Amino acid sequence: EHDLAKQSLYIMCLADGSLLAAAAAGEDDELNDLSCWSKDIHRPCELARIGVQREFQNQGLAGELIRYIEQEVLKKGFDGIHFLVSKTNPAALALYQKLGYHACGETERYGVNWWCYEKNLG
Repeated sequence: EHDLAKQSLYIMCLADGSLLAAAAAGEDDELNDLSCWSKDIHRPCELARIGVQREFQNQGLAGELIRYIEQEVLKKGFDGIHFLVSKTNPAALALYQKLGYHACGETERYGVNWWCYEKNLG
């Protein structure tokens, strides 16, 4: 509901409307206090809650969705994306590196150790 209200929810569906994947990308309210972010990104958005239905995982859908989101957030005036990714999620880490994101720091939040990842879209 929060993502819908902020117009930051992105979904990928089959022709019949079945949900394949979803993610949120919008105003960064929770991560601004981290000192690791690049000073070259002046208006970043936060990428969060990326998920692909289990039966459709490992087919490139997350990468496709993220590339689409990158184009859309540029249209909304954002010049970069940053997010947290679990240090214990090797598939996600490999995908983000493949898409040109890089680790710029680390933090502990919500009782979990995270890598801080970002990409300048400008």
